[in-house]
Parts: sequence; C-alpha cells; structure tokens
Amino acid sequence: SLLDKSLLLQSVQKGQEPNLLMLLTVREYGLKLLRERGEIEQCQRAHALYYLAFVEEAELHLKGIQQIPWMARLEGEQENLRLALAWLIEHGEAEYALCFCAALWRFWHLRGYWSEGRRWLEASLALPQAEGSMLARTKALCAAGELAYYQDDYGVARTRLEESVALCRALAVDRELANALGALGVIMHIQGEHAIARSLHEESEAIYRRLDSKWELSYFLRKLAFLSLQEGSLKRAMVLAQEALTLAQVLGDKSLMANTFATLGQIAARENDLTHSMAHIKESLTLARELGNKYLIAIALQNLGYLAALQGNLIQAAASAREGFKFVRELGDKLLITTTLHTLGYLTMLRGDISEAAAYFQEGLSVAQEIGAERHISLHLMGLAEVAIAEGHLKRAARLFGVAETILNPNVDLMTAERADYERVVESMRSKLGDKAFKTALAEGRILTPEQALTLPEEDLVPRSPASVISQPAPTYPDGLTPRQVEVLRLLAEGQTVDQIAEQLVVSSRTVSTHITAIYRKIQVNSRSAATRYAIEHGLI
Repeated sequence: SLLDKSLLLQSVQKGQEPNLLMLLTVREYGLKLLRERGEIEQCQRAHALYYLAFVEEAELHLKGIQQIPWMARLEGEQENLRLALAWLIEHGEAEYALCFCAALWRFWHLRGYWSEGRRWLEASLALPQAEGSMLARTKALCAAGELAYYQDDYGVARTRLEESVALCRALAVDRELANALGALGVIMHIQGEHAIARSLHEESEAIYRRLDSKWELSYFLRKLAFLSLQEGSLKRAMVLAQEALTLAQVLGDKSLMANTFATLGQIAARENDLTHSMAHIKESLTLARELGNKYLIAIALQNLGYLAALQGNLIQAAASAREGFKFVRELGDKLLITTTLHTLGYLTMLRGDISEAAAYFQEGLSVAQEIGAERHISLHLMGLAEVAIAEGHLKRAARLFGVAETILNPNVDLMTAERADYERVVESMRSKLGDKAFKTALAEGRILTPEQALTLPEEDLVPRSPASVISQPAPTYPDGLTPRQVEVLRLLAEGQTVDQIAEQLVVSSRTVSTHITAIYRKIQVNSRSAATRYAIEHGLI
C-alpha cells in the first residue's frame, strides 16, 4: 500500500531480497513525529537491536559457502549498521556494542574496512561498562588485535591480543583462546621471539584439532605457511598450505581458498615454478573478485604483474600493476603502496619511460621513509640509481647504491631476481666509470643521506676529501650483517623491546621486527639470549 502511494521506493538487485527505501521528506517527517511523541529513543533502540541480531546471524554465514551473498547483504546495509553501532556506543551499551563489533569484524577485514573497523572496536572497548562484558570483550580484543596486525601496528596488536589471551584463560573459553593464541604467536614471530611464538602456535593448533574447528584451523595453517615462506622453509610452507587448502575446499569457504591459493602461488614462484605460480594466483584473483576483497585483489594483481614481467610480457605486467594500485590506494596500506610503486617504477623503466619511472620511485621512497620501511627505501634508491644511469649520471647512480648498501646487504637481503638485477646494474656502472672511480663514488654514497645523494651535482665531491672517504671503508661484519642490523643486534642484546629500538632508531616497529628476523636467519639463532651470546662472542658489544 505504501509503495502504491509512492511513500516508499523499492530497490531490487539480482539474487537478493527487495530493499525498501524511505523518501527523505517522509523520513524527516516520521522522525519529527517520533520526537514529538517521545518515542524516538525506543525506536532507535529497536533499530540497533535488530541490526545486532542481523550481524550475529551474518557472522555464522561468513565462514562457508554462503559467504558471498551474506557479504553483499552486509554491504547493502552499511549505513544502517553504522547508525545502529553509533547509537549503541553513544548510549553506553557496552556489551551490545562489543558483540556487534565482534560479529562484524571479519566483514571489515574481508572488505578492507580496516581503519573503520579499528575505530569502532576501540570506541566500544573504551566504554566504561566494557570491562564487565567479559566474553564479548575477549572477542573484541582479539578482533582489534587482528585488524591492528593487518595495518602493521604491532605494538597495539600485541597489547590487545595479550589481554584477550589472559581473559580467555580466566574464562576457560577454548575456541576464543586458540584464536587469540594463534594471532599473538604470529606477532611474536614477526618481532623475533620465535621460541615463545612456537609454543603459542603449538597450543593453538592442539586446541583447534581437539575441537575439530576446521575453519579456524585452515585460517591458522595458512598464516603459518606464509611465515614459513618468509623464513625460506619452502617444504614446510607447502605442507601447511596444502592442508589449509584442503580444509577450505571441504568447507567451501572462498575467502580461505583465495588466501591459500595466493600463498601457494608465492611458494611456487620462490621455487621458480612460474606455470603453477601463475595458475594459483589467477585462481586467487578470481575468488577475490567474487568476494570483493580489495587487499587480496591488489596482492594477486601485483603478483601477476611480477610473473608477467619475468615472462617478458611488459604490457600485461604494467596493466596488472596499475589495476592493483587502484585497490591499494583505497586500502591506504602504506607498505603495500610503496611496494606497488616500486613494481610500477621497475616496469616503467623496462618500457623505457624514464621520467615516469623516476616519479614512481620518488613517491615510493617518500612513503617508505614515512613508515620507516628500510628495505623498501633501499629498493627505491636502487631504482633511482637506474634512472640516473639512463640519464648519464653515473657517479650519482654509484652514490645512490652506496647509500642503499648502508641499509641492506645486497648479497643476503635481496631475493634472487632482485639480486640478479642489482649485479647487472653494478657491473654496468663499473665498466663505464672504471673500477677506481666506481669504488670512490660508492664509498662517498655510504656517508650521504638519500636526499644528499639525489641532489648532489654530478661532478661535486661530498663535503669530505676523497682520501678521507677511501681511507675509511665501510666496516664489515660477520655472516653478512649490515651496519644497521648490527645496531639493532646491539640494542636487542641490551634488553630493549622492539618498540624501544624502533623509537631510538626512528623507524617503525615492523622494520625492527624485519631486521631481527633477518639477523636470526643470518646468525642461525632463534632467541634473544642466543643472539646476545653471538654479539658478545664476535665482539659486537
């Protein structure tokens, strides 16, 4: 009847229930009457509780074959969800707000609403009565920790997850405990505390297997596979990823499958199996597009661009990278932004567009410096060195390589393809400049900042005599450790935390964690105490 009178409109999308929309003027008039009659709060509360029930029902369907239609329903109700959650927080309904966030966080994660999700979670956790809502609080704390992890905010992630673990143990809730333990273990692994991380992972896995929690186990094993891949343990990574994929396929969960196919593609690429790598990543991209998962789409497109470049298809490589960059910008993930800018710069250089490549590398360098991502700072400096070579500025290029080498060790910290490219460029510079001039410029770069190396005129000398530069070569350290890694190792041996080291070196916690992982790999230890012994035995402290 209301539709017939044009007081409501009906929106119909294929495969979904009709959606009824109220005309703005009718809505405003209705709200006015509710206020006049004193019924507005009762109505808003009913609305908030209706959508709480809705998101709790949706949560049950976000794991499995109904995932995509329920994701679409949640997307279509975004404004109602925001309005309901805002009302609960504004009126101090702590338990309801925490339950709302705990049910909705996986949607925020899958759709890339990371920052928004964290804002809602932190606002709910800060409510005065939130301390009393124990079970809801454990789930919200774990969700807040997970989203902080995805945004590389490891300090906050660890704090939230440690609190969640403590509450779960006190309440004896096993499933929630396993979730929090697994997530916390990943953070501690990244931060170099491998022995503790391993014990947390073992406890988490044991609980999942005892409870027969297939979805959670698949999600967890895929994360462990990715960590093993980063460490170079390809066989273990493959075993973990294959089990994760089998479980995901049994469940019919496309999100789990998409993530696991992406990891399998990366494993295959590391084994130089480009055919299987391409197939896995294309499968991941197809599923990610169905899900509308911006992060996975961006990662898949970036990986496809890299593989296309290896196969010599620069047009396809550039197209994939540019499409992926649109999603990266939307997500606002700065680490992914700087990585994608380097890929675009590299592909543009191969295509011969020097000025566009320089712009990509410059922007990528700026973002990498902003977040303290030192490896990416070095990669962008090397990219700008190639630009300098193309422009005929060979000394500037050598100086830029000198700056880059103070941050990472090319023979250890670069992947195979990156190292091959680095060696090719270095040999080209050496042959054109001559060995002596090349070594002099390289040594000059080691005492410059990136800004100095980029702006110093081609023929100008650094503000120190060449003799002084040559007589003070860069120090060498055992097992391929770079000067920066030795600096981190010394602070680690002093007992400083990851966050304290980051603050002292003016870099991000993620960068420090990356350094610690690389240090442990190079010196073949897996604990702080062993690293301290190594530093003492080698006279580094």
